[in-house]
Amino acid sequence: MICFEVHRNGARLCLAGLGEGGGLHAILGMVDRTREDGTTYRDLTFDIGGLHEPEPGVQDFVDWVKLRDLAVGDEITIRIVEADEADPPADTRRTTDEEVEAAERKYYERVKAKFEGGG
Repeated sequence: MICFEVHRNGARLCLAGLGEGGGLHAILGMVDRTREDGTTYRDLTFDIGGLHEPEPGVQDFVDWVKLRDLAVGDEITIRIVEADEADPPADTRRTTDEEVEAAERKYYERVKAKFEGGG
């Protein structure tokens, strides 16, 4: 299977892979923010995760890495490799089509009330 071999500053973080029926993502982000008092701070983040459908109507959202402590000078490397087995995800959140539909309905009702003057 295709996997992402991920390192930070030369140290191995994970070998992420889902095989058939899944997708991986690697997201590196930077946001400058201003607080109410006018001071600024910077968020540097990095995530490796994905979505896997182990059976029809069921989705597993998986995460291997969620870094929130990156700093200027850090080096993140991702090598695309072929591997028989990946590291297990650090976190898995399962949802079903029914749960997604219920959440969408709840959101729809809230937004509908907001724009029709009922909320």
